[in-house]
Amino acid sequence: MLNVLVGDNTMNDTTPVIFRIINKELLAIFPTLPANRGNMVVYAHIGQHGEASIEYIKSGRPALPEEYDDLLQELVSMGYDDLKVYKRIQRKHYGKGWK
Repeated sequence: MLNVLVGDNTMNDTTPVIFRIINKELLAIFPTLPANRGNMVVYAHIGQHGEASIEYIKSGRPALPEEYDDLLQELVSMGYDDLKVYKRIQRKHYGKGWK
């Protein structure tokens, strides 16, 4: 059993993550990790870490838990043991990771 939180309105010492399906690809979005202004860090099974624009991220749809469970477990196995899953990007997340 994974020790991953499902989001409420507090961030504390957790890393927010949002899972979305964009162009038939599952992405994990990290809105508070360092990224260029207007972008957010994303992670996919293939391609690994990268950045995507907020407009691109918004073009997708939220992923269901059964769709993102494998990717979530992959992230936890890589050391992301403090993840908090949110259904959508919260206003408080915007700009937190911008360089």
